Amino acid sequence: MKNLEVCVQITIKPTETSVDADQVATRVDDGQFRLVLKEGSVFDIDALEAGVLEASYATMRDALAGALEKASRDKASEVCGEKGGPAKWSSTGVSTESMGK
Repeated sequence: MKNLEVCVQITIKPTETSVDADQVATRVDDGQFRLVLKEGSVFDIDALEAGVLEASYATMRDALAGALEKASRDKASEVCGEKGGPAKWSSTGVSTESMGK
């Protein structure tokens, strides 16, 4: 199995985009989320921090879900064979002790 690289980039810049009433991060591109803060937030460290955390959390959850989904598909391919071929079973037996209880 290969090592994993995690990369994060945060950009804070002026925009003409209107502020959403619900103040939630929205997807703008594959793996990118955006949250537009109210004018004047540039001097409000709490608003900036909350905005960065909100957008980062959405991005993090999306990245984790994608990584886990890919790992699951890769593991399923490994177990079931690349093209639906015979499964590669381990020599470890399956316990049925708790199945009847």
